[in-house]
Amino acid sequence: MSKKITKIGVLVFTVLITLLGFNLAFNTQTFAQSYEDDLDWDWEGEDWDSSDYDFEYEWEAGYGDTQELPAWMGLPFFICSCLIGLGMYVYFALVIAKLAEKTGHKDKKILAWIPLANVYLMTVIADKPMWWVFLLIVGSAIPFINLVAFVFWILLWMELAKAAKHPKWFGILILVPLIGFFVPGYLAFVEGKEVGTQS
Repeated sequence: MSKKITKIGVLVFTVLITLLGFNLAFNTQTFAQSYEDDLDWDWEGEDWDSSDYDFEYEWEAGYGDTQELPAWMGLPFFICSCLIGLGMYVYFALVIAKLAEKTGHKDKKILAWIPLANVYLMTVIADKPMWWVFLLIVGSAIPFINLVAFVFWILLWMELAKAAKHPKWFGILILVPLIGFFVPGYLAFVEGKEVGTQS
């Protein structure tokens, strides 16, 4: 029963984080567009009369010469970004820890919470050599080599799917927008079947 509750909790959490991200992106774009539209005022239009405009109020309000948003306006976006980032970090740490537990590496699952060490743990779960860790971490930051690293990330997720007793092609689904976000959770929290050599 507790496993079902955990699965449902993880699913609800991932859906909420995804929806929050879409909502934040949409609201940020809408807000920026409406502010940009305000700045594009037609000052030389035929219907505009300078006597109708209260320059003194505008100057006192602080918008007359800067045309910038107050600094505090970015705080909600910063807080939301931090919360989304923290939620993603916790989600992937839980996924990697659960994969380690499922594949017999329970003693190393604490590494899932440590940046860069979690990449090492993923290669251990996938039974890959140490040089993969170097390629995945360093190669991801170097132009052109990061294309090779990208392919190795996909191969790693395919091996993680196999280690979790799911078909290897499940790892490729990590590339599919939106669905790819749920794939790691599925691999970790849904019991797979022995797929043998056909995976």
